[in-house]
Parts: sequence; structure tokens; C-alpha cells
Amino acid sequence: MPDHVDQPIQDWIKGVVPDGTAIGLGPAPARGTVPGISAYLLEVLRSPVASTTHRAPLQLALRYLITASAETAEQTHDLLVTVMLAAMEKQEWTVENEAVQISLWQSLGLPPQPSFVLRLPYRVERPETLAKPVMHALQIRAAPVTSLYGRVVGEPGEIP
Repeated sequence: MPDHVDQPIQDWIKGVVPDGTAIGLGPAPARGTVPGISAYLLEVLRSPVASTTHRAPLQLALRYLITASAETAEQTHDLLVTVMLAAMEKQEWTVENEAVQISLWQSLGLPPQPSFVLRLPYRVERPETLAKPVMHALQIRAAPVTSLYGRVVGEPGEIP
């Protein structure tokens, strides 16, 4: 397991963008002379796992808002498209088709900007817990059957 959940996307972005590109985890990189990519974690969702005969791993879907910045708009667009195309090449990752809603930008206090949402799986394997071996034969003890008499008290719908 990585040091932290964002490590895989940070390492991947470093391998995709030119050297010297700043990589951040905030909602948007600061505008400036240094090109930058931001991978802001929007949501952590539970993800279903395929049925297995072994203990199922814990699986999540991490949704990142990917934005870019550079000195000029053209450089910003080129950087964002480069990252998006590289993300589309990753089989296990999903570039979402829906546009980022204006309400998201408003809640972040930022003007709308070119971006996309990237969904990554995050999986945590769980060790198998082995049952203890049976050390003696099964013992069955009979008990007498008795009836209980009385009245169950409580409000309708309550569990007494």
C-alpha cells in the first residue's frame, strides 16, 4: 500500500508532465510562470468488488478534479490535454464524460476553468483469517423444552 492515497496519482502525473511542472492536491494550481497540475480529491466512494472464494478486498473509487495552469492559456490547455490523453491510456482509470458543474466551482470559490474528473480504483487487500482447527469431537447436550407464558409489552412497532 502506498504511503498515502494520493501517492499513485502524484507519481503518475510526474511521469506524464514535463520536468519542473508543479503538482498540487488543492482545488486549482496558482496562476503563475511555473506550469502546474492539480489533482483535487472530490469524493471517496465505495466500489463493489467481484465475488471471490477468498476474503474480498476493500475497494474504493477516488474521484479527482484535474486542473492545470501555466503562463499562457495555450500552455495551460496543452498541459491539461496531455494529462487527459495519458489518463485515457490507463485501462483501470476512468475519465468521466460529464462536465464539471458550475455549482462545484462556486462551492470551491473559483471561476470555472478547463478541467476533467478522473476516477481511480483504490484497493486494500485483507489477509485471510484461517479457522482454528477442531481439537475434539462435537458434543451435543440436550436441554428440556419449556414453554414461556406471559404478555409482551411495548408500543406498536417497537422491538420488545
